[in-house]
Amino acid sequence: MMPNDKQSTAGNVVELQQMLHGPDLNELRTTYNGTYGASLLFYSKNMTYYIALFQQKNFWRVIKSQDATRAETIYKDFVRQTVQLSDVEIRRTQLAAQKAFTERLTAFSHDQANRLQADLDVERQQQTIVASQQQQSRGEAMALAQQKAAAQDRLRSAQRQVSELQRQMEIGLPSHCSCKPKISAHWRTVPPHYRNLMRDIYAASAAVLDSSHHCSRALTNQVS
Repeated sequence: MMPNDKQSTAGNVVELQQMLHGPDLNELRTTYNGTYGASLLFYSKNMTYYIALFQQKNFWRVIKSQDATRAETIYKDFVRQTVQLSDVEIRRTQLAAQKAFTERLTAFSHDQANRLQADLDVERQQQTIVASQQQQSRGEAMALAQQKAAAQDRLRSAQRQVSELQRQMEIGLPSHCSCKPKISAHWRTVPPHYRNLMRDIYAASAAVLDSSHHCSRALTNQVS
């Protein structure tokens, strides 16, 4: 230590604190590392340099010197100390931030997993409903196809019966007779129960045709 240097004491700390707001103390350099810092200050009245080491603005080591080179050297050493002192503090801050970030990511992942599970549950439920509806539709389509086939069988049977009755009614008539009075006269000679039977067959044939068309439309809609 040079003769004009003075080791920091309670007096140096108090002295510097008292001069902080005065007009003659100038701050030349200050470095922060975490909550630690180092300052180089110059008191112009007596040409004295103050080199301070502090934490959270609280001075805990102060050295003063009138040698500018010496003051710069001490300041650089104090800066190096702030780097060392703040390493653990900075590391702790980084780890705390990483921990908080990881917790937020974990919470987000859990929330996303819950959302995906809810969507999957809805999808499975809907698939079950659709499968049931498809099975029911296939059963109805099969029943309609059977009904259509049965209706067509009834239609063909009725048409055969009509053709047979017409053939029996036209026995003894000219082949291509277009004389309406003769046909009407012949119709009047048909016994009443045959005439009634013919009307019933024509009505049944029309009903079967309507039923067949209805079944075909229903089957087409169901399958599509």
